[in-house]
Amino acid sequence: MSIREKITSILFGSKEEPPVQEEGGGSLQPEPQEEAAPESSPFPAEEPALIKLTAEHPLQQLYTIRRRERGGLPAPRLCLDEEGALPPEVVKKEKSRLQGAVRTAAAFRLKSVQNQNKNAEKARQKKAAKGEDGEDPEKKPAGMDAHPWIFLSADKLFAWVMVFPPTGQGRELTRELLHQALEDQGIIYGLDERLADRLAHDEERYFHLFLIAQGKPAFDGKNGNIVDYVPRVVERVLQVDEYDQVDYTALNLIHNVKEGQEICRLIRPTEGDPGRTVLDQEIPAKSGKEVPLPKGRNTEISEDGLSLLYSMGFKHMLCVSSQANALDGLLEQKADIFIGSNESANYILNQSDQSDSFETVYSMVSTIRYAVLVNKSSASVYRNLNRALEDIHANGIYEEIHNSWVTNPFEKQIEAILRCFFISLAVFACFTLAFLGVSYVLKQKINEKKLSFPFSIKCSLLILNKLQ
Repeated sequence: MSIREKITSILFGSKEEPPVQEEGGGSLQPEPQEEAAPESSPFPAEEPALIKLTAEHPLQQLYTIRRRERGGLPAPRLCLDEEGALPPEVVKKEKSRLQGAVRTAAAFRLKSVQNQNKNAEKARQKKAAKGEDGEDPEKKPAGMDAHPWIFLSADKLFAWVMVFPPTGQGRELTRELLHQALEDQGIIYGLDERLADRLAHDEERYFHLFLIAQGKPAFDGKNGNIVDYVPRVVERVLQVDEYDQVDYTALNLIHNVKEGQEICRLIRPTEGDPGRTVLDQEIPAKSGKEVPLPKGRNTEISEDGLSLLYSMGFKHMLCVSSQANALDGLLEQKADIFIGSNESANYILNQSDQSDSFETVYSMVSTIRYAVLVNKSSASVYRNLNRALEDIHANGIYEEIHNSWVTNPFEKQIEAILRCFFISLAVFACFTLAFLGVSYVLKQKINEKKLSFPFSIKCSLLILNKLQ
């Protein structure tokens, strides 16, 4: 490219090069450039379970001392949940506790190391002052052994371990040393034995946090529950159609049920599952609470106690032509109740020696002594019948039925007398009115005849005068 073309391209921009012609007459289009992949953020995402350590942190100072003594060493890393298996609320709660506990433990360890170094320096200075130039090769300088530091969660369900490295001629971490530290803290349940065996030879065994034991959480039982098959509360939702009309029959305000139909079912509570801490202490669990079936009138509980059934209390009903046959049906358990004459019932029961097996619930329904007999073993039938009779007495239905079907003979006689009196009075009134009417008509006719008689006499006198 010439200098002129370079200056022109700088001032006015480079022109697009025409497509290169192929030998066959076609054109070569420039290949589309692939879109550049979005660059990843230079800062890694923050781990919620990781504790950040500043340069002034006591643990960092211990790490610096260890590197000065032994050379290369992996950087400290304190992460509560490396595998992401712990609940977030546990990590959040224990992270704040761990920060304070690590600082305290590291500061105590750092102080011990510094005191040991000071003592060693004083000892060397003392020897130098006495003129002892050489050191005894058999006597090695003292040091501190590796120290497994245990951190327990507040609920004692989790235990972490971080190992401080040895100093001087102290012993390195061993499996026995780790188990002794765990035993001293009382951690004997839920130990990760594979981690304990591996940790003694792991390259990152120092200044790293490991979840060494995990307990078993307790689970409370679930409360009992009632599953309704017939709604207890009816929601009245009025739906208006396009003609602004409401179909009240679609509200389903009344639910029809049949004898023995299941109204609701009981879900029994579950037992709690107790837990265990890493200290091998039991964590009690609460069992679920019982919920009673809402038993009411015209209901009964099934034999297994899990269902509430609709029942009027009468499972066998029998209609026969005579009271003797009705009582036979009651004795043969073909019926649950007998309604009939009290005298007949007592006679038949005495004849069959069954008078002690039945009880009269209600008698003297009318002037003819009827009785209601129930088997003494049928306690539910007896209670239901008594409640029903008490209810109809209280709300006046019994009296209404009684007045409709059962009347007093004296009241009948009075009604007959009054009926005859009113009929006689009506007949007498009719005759009196008829007599008065006839009398009035006859009187009118007589008056008419009296008025017409003088007129006829005058007419006859005039006719006689003209004839003369």
